[in-house]
Amino acid sequence: MLINDASITGSLTVNANSTFNGAISAQSITGSISATNGIISGSSQITTLLPTGIISGSSQVLGGSGIWSGSSQLPTGIISGSSQLPTLATTGSNTFNGTQIITGSLVITGSVSIISTAALQIGTGSGDEGGEILLIKSQTNNSLTGSGITIDSYQNRVRIFEQGGNARGAYLNVTSQSNSVGSTIVTSPNLASIQTLTSASYAALTPASGTLYIIIG
Repeated sequence: MLINDASITGSLTVNANSTFNGAISAQSITGSISATNGIISGSSQITTLLPTGIISGSSQVLGGSGIWSGSSQLPTGIISGSSQLPTLATTGSNTFNGTQIITGSLVITGSVSIISTAALQIGTGSGDEGGEILLIKSQTNNSLTGSGITIDSYQNRVRIFEQGGNARGAYLNVTSQSNSVGSTIVTSPNLASIQTLTSASYAALTPASGTLYIIIG
């Protein structure tokens, strides 16, 4: 059916293909329109004109081989959203398996129990310095300078000294001790007595077990 310059008041129902020459003005149109004067009324008019690889609709990707159109296609073990991540308990207990790496400081309020047959490693070593522990000083009745008492590994020594000031303290040279941890650190319970004497007196002395002799000249 060919209609030229028709003016219709009311409804017009077309049940077959028709061609209208001229402008069409309507309040609403039900159905599809195939225009040939540069007006695009549907994707079917441009799909064949698109270059290869251009997606113009979901029908070109949904269900395609190797194409992901939704999280349900992700392999097992792939995290696609926060709902798949476990929530850590802020009260109670959490269990961690494997190696945990923490970058920054770890602040623990309360006691810490390390139940393991492996050693607790402190520090990585840099130059002469090895691992170090700082024991915070008491709040009252101390004359220490700095934050507290440091215990560290330095060269062949284990050192104990105050953290600030002139680093007052003492050290034990481990390489000067006996094999198989055989040396005894001298303490008052290990001594029966302490005596001072001159080098001349010491030369004629028969040392007694458990006595510390200090040569003063």
